[in-house]
Amino acid sequence: MNKIEFPRLGVDGKQYTGEYIHQKYLTTFEDAVKKRLEELEYNSQYKGQKDFVKKLISNLTLLLTGTPPKLKSFIDSLHSDYIKIASKKVYKPYMTKGKRRKQTFAKGLLHAMGYENYRESKLVELSRMLNIKVCPYCNHNFTLYIDILGKTNMKGLFQFDHFYDKSDYPYLSMSLYNLIPSCSYCNHQKRTTQLDIRYNPYFKAISEEFHFKVVDSFQLRSGKKGADKIDIKIERNVSRQGVDELQNDLHLEEQYGRHRDIVQEIYDKVYNETYYRNMLTCIPDEDREKLLNQWLGIPLDKNDIDKRPLTKFCQDVLKQARMEYGRGNKI
Repeated sequence: MNKIEFPRLGVDGKQYTGEYIHQKYLTTFEDAVKKRLEELEYNSQYKGQKDFVKKLISNLTLLLTGTPPKLKSFIDSLHSDYIKIASKKVYKPYMTKGKRRKQTFAKGLLHAMGYENYRESKLVELSRMLNIKVCPYCNHNFTLYIDILGKTNMKGLFQFDHFYDKSDYPYLSMSLYNLIPSCSYCNHQKRTTQLDIRYNPYFKAISEEFHFKVVDSFQLRSGKKGADKIDIKIERNVSRQGVDELQNDLHLEEQYGRHRDIVQEIYDKVYNETYYRNMLTCIPDEDREKLLNQWLGIPLDKNDIDKRPLTKFCQDVLKQARMEYGRGNKI
């Protein structure tokens, strides 16, 4: 829900700039992708296919590391041409029983880009530098990179979502900004759904577009345990676009609606906040706020949304609870 910003603090504690990651990405993939595209051009049967592949080769740097707006412009300029030739046959670059087999241009293109070759190896290595801990779509699940077997192997506890689905846009299957480390639920639910570019986490943050709201929160402040009687809704902020498409595809309200116990806990802590503050009056102000934040157990900086699951949700509930208890309207 927050934008994936650069530089990134990698798993190894090093800072990785966008420029470094771009160059590393090109060094790792560009030559091999270009070679396979040239093979595809050679084995294509139609002039339209050959011309399309030539465009990809001549724009390979953009194709691999172009930002979301540039990728969208690229799509707008050539996707209609791709649709006309996607289902036509090309020869596969290998022999079976003495004959060259045929496949569709779409499948040949997907093979040429090489995503399946890299997704569990070199692309997982990319995730080590990006170090994206929480799904940028839902902020509900972890998306971790881990080292295993004594750091001799690596594994990604996430899936790469293709923002532009690889079945419809195979030529973008290895585009850096088209690969979103996401949780398996979001990747599965989103699938071939085409979202507006503003939902691309590399393009912008959407956490400021909306807030979670506890409906019938009086139940939580009535002195009884009333969490089972509340609802969680998503409301767009003033003059914002909201997250309607994301809600429709990922069912965010239904996911977060299962966390009524967390809502109750936050309201209980806010109710006791004054008492807790009074206990800390003998402690210097800066230390007092640090201890209070530890007691709440919620990262209070909006820029920390991508560090722990449910942070956006907890921040919004905390803000609402404090306002309703007269503690102010800021986190």
